[in-house]
Amino acid sequence: MLAVSLLGLSVIYFHTGHLDVTTENYFLVVNSGMLRGLSSFLLGILAYRVYLKIQSMKPSMFVGNLLETGTVLLVLATLSNRSELHSALDFLTPIVFLLVVVVFALESGTLSAGLKKLNYLGEISYSIYLNQITVSQVLILVLVAERIPEIPMVWLLSIFLGTLILYPCHTYEYIENPLRRKFRLRSSPDA
Repeated sequence: MLAVSLLGLSVIYFHTGHLDVTTENYFLVVNSGMLRGLSSFLLGILAYRVYLKIQSMKPSMFVGNLLETGTVLLVLATLSNRSELHSALDFLTPIVFLLVVVVFALESGTLSAGLKKLNYLGEISYSIYLNQITVSQVLILVLVAERIPEIPMVWLLSIFLGTLILYPCHTYEYIENPLRRKFRLRSSPDA
């Protein structure tokens, strides 16, 4: 799986020089966005398989902290050492995030223990995914329609993230959950 994934990422990287692709076609039939998605999906499967193999070797809190700190530093190094929009580090990023998934899935360090407190965000993640474009488009419309002067990026990001969490909380509670319960009742053998 790793070889197939790296092959797919290599095809993209050597054709375009980066992995920021969506619509380009290679060899007239292979869509770059689909190839990138498939390659990343295979890395996700690989991460899960690695996790299943090593989950019984639960590291100590000390080792877990070292692993988590190391992966966070690796992510920061990968992202902060980019000199331009597209970088040779684009190719390494999917592999770095494979390591992040495996290390944090072990839940053996202080950081992952703290992240458990954010489980609710995992529950509403589908609502967040479904509502992200709506929230961003509405914010853009409001900012343009109201002719609001330039807002510092920190404030804009704070408004966006706050809205992106609050709005899906409501859609999850009042739309997604009731529909899920309704469809579960319909699909149960007793119904």
